[in-house]
Amino acid sequence: MKRMSLLLLLLAPLCAPVHAEDQQFARIGDLKLENGEVIHDCVVGYRTFGAENPQKTNVVVFPTYLGGRSADLASRIGAGKMVDSAKYYVIAVDSLADGISSSPTNSSTQPRMQFPQISIRDMVNAEYKMLTDSLHLTHVLAVMGFSMGGMQAFQWAVPYPEFMDKIVSIVGSPATYIVGHAPVAHRTACGRSRSGLEKWAVHESTEATSARQRARPRPYHA
Repeated sequence: MKRMSLLLLLLAPLCAPVHAEDQQFARIGDLKLENGEVIHDCVVGYRTFGAENPQKTNVVVFPTYLGGRSADLASRIGAGKMVDSAKYYVIAVDSLADGISSSPTNSSTQPRMQFPQISIRDMVNAEYKMLTDSLHLTHVLAVMGFSMGGMQAFQWAVPYPEFMDKIVSIVGSPATYIVGHAPVAHRTACGRSRSGLEKWAVHESTEATSARQRARPRPYHA
């Protein structure tokens, strides 16, 4: 009897339910990238806020900004904030290379400089695979984001235009421009490390530049 009680105590943490807003992970397998390389055993982190309605028409996908994590988006979700979780089912997604999803610092098979270069399109493809394969969603109300998250929102409209009703890009851009001597297209994905920020090259998909002609962002009204 004592052995059984001890076993139950040891197993209890493993059986604890996952609550909304907790960090969760989706393992989406090998992810083929735009440049032909592969992220092996790719993992996408996410958190959920609110509840999905019976019609599944209130889902909002919220990818992270440059240097941000899904935990950082929590302060922007709720009543009177950027998106109301009492009305919408919000999925905050950790973008690739943010230190939570597959990144140079947490990959056991492709650590540091062995980690392949990724693009905004690769981030979106990973998110799409997570949403469809792991969360079994076939359509969402909106994809929203700001800064690099806004760039992802524009990119979503290119390969997956029917997946969402709206995109909401806040201070994002469907195109990249030259600033100083370095093109903005060669951006940096940041994952926190002991030294503060882990730099890794990220470039915007060339496909996304066509969104300037094809995507016309409008104010989001529920």
